[in-house]
Amino acid sequence: MLIKKASKKEKKKYTQLLNGCYRTEIKVSPSNWKTAAASTKKNWLIWYRFYDPSNELFVLPIKVRGMNKFSSLEQRQAETQILIDNEKDLIDVKNYNPIIKDYMLLVTPETQTDEVGEASEDSPLNYALQWAFDNGEIAEDTKVDVKSKLKYFKAAATKLKFDELPIMQVRRKHVRLILEQIGKDKLRTVHTDKKGNKKRGIWSSSLFNHFVGNMGMLFGILDEYEVTDHNPCHGIKKKKSVKKIRLTLSNQERKIINETLYVEDYYFWRTLMIFFHSGARRKELLLVKAEDVDLEKLGYKTIIKKGGLYQEVFKPIKEIAKELWQEVLSEAKLEQYLFSRGLKPGNKSIRPENLTKRWRRKVKIKLGVKADMYCLKHMNLTEMIDELTEVMNLKKAKETVIALSSHTSTAMLDNVYDVKAQDRKDAIVRKAKNTFA
Repeated sequence: MLIKKASKKEKKKYTQLLNGCYRTEIKVSPSNWKTAAASTKKNWLIWYRFYDPSNELFVLPIKVRGMNKFSSLEQRQAETQILIDNEKDLIDVKNYNPIIKDYMLLVTPETQTDEVGEASEDSPLNYALQWAFDNGEIAEDTKVDVKSKLKYFKAAATKLKFDELPIMQVRRKHVRLILEQIGKDKLRTVHTDKKGNKKRGIWSSSLFNHFVGNMGMLFGILDEYEVTDHNPCHGIKKKKSVKKIRLTLSNQERKIINETLYVEDYYFWRTLMIFFHSGARRKELLLVKAEDVDLEKLGYKTIIKKGGLYQEVFKPIKEIAKELWQEVLSEAKLEQYLFSRGLKPGNKSIRPENLTKRWRRKVKIKLGVKADMYCLKHMNLTEMIDELTEVMNLKKAKETVIALSSHTSTAMLDNVYDVKAQDRKDAIVRKAKNTFA
């Protein structure tokens, strides 16, 4: 279906946005929604069209719902006005483009790259950061987080009028002010979830620290390419955050998950069992092909990244899981990924988020379990340490188990994966026999 472009006369009625984009007037159905005669018996709808001449899609109809949870006319009218104001702030002020699903930068001759496509010390802040994201070497699983943080960072920089500041002039104080603005924006933001519940944005010490880390990565790329001569994130102190006790599964939860998934989603169950016993990261397991597995030697080849370097390692397969590996291999061709679409062998790898989403849908929501899927790795490593300490000392047990976790030292095992580490220390303290007199 061809979309007719708006004429110059029609465009005058539209709100002009960045880079030639524009939107129609935001309207509400019913049109008499502001009056006392408006009915709440039917669902209401906010709608408009967003145009981007530089995009193949060109026009995108936008529909906003969220006011229909209110049966009271006054409440529904108030919520509708809030939703309209939020939409105007998002599109008109923060320059969000719903077609590309990102915030827009102002394209001017000064923000264009040169013939080699490199940013320079005169490039504006927002442009330079986007260039770093597009051209820097960032791990795929990390890139998802960095992209999300960059979106908020650019929007806050624009609001503070730092977006056009030459990258070479950006200092730590600018980054600090931008981070404070992100916090204010997040706490002010009210969104409506799928159930129609209003929720306020979150800004925590942990989130602040993640922003510093992710943006520091992009500034580091610019520093490496000599676009700038410093990293303005260096020197920004991390905020103290509460380290929460990791949630794990109770014996009853493990039994319910095991019995339910085995019947209702066997391939997910099989993948979880292999993941549990492997001690591997999700991404590592999802990239394993049939040709990487050697069941005679009870192991498989995988690539891990440590200290910025990639290395191929041969990881052990537990005998208790051998039968499941055999089953998957019997269904796969030599060059196929073992856990592809539908968690069956296939020609394309899938992203780790596929497992996370399935866990959320099948386990957290349906079975009411609060722990996330990654707790399986923590539990397996912890239980293996418990079992090995019966035949060797604790230090040796941890050194043996570390091979499974894709880490090169026991530091991460002590601080993150071994959920009983503190319990073991406490047990030693409890057995102390020193007396007062």
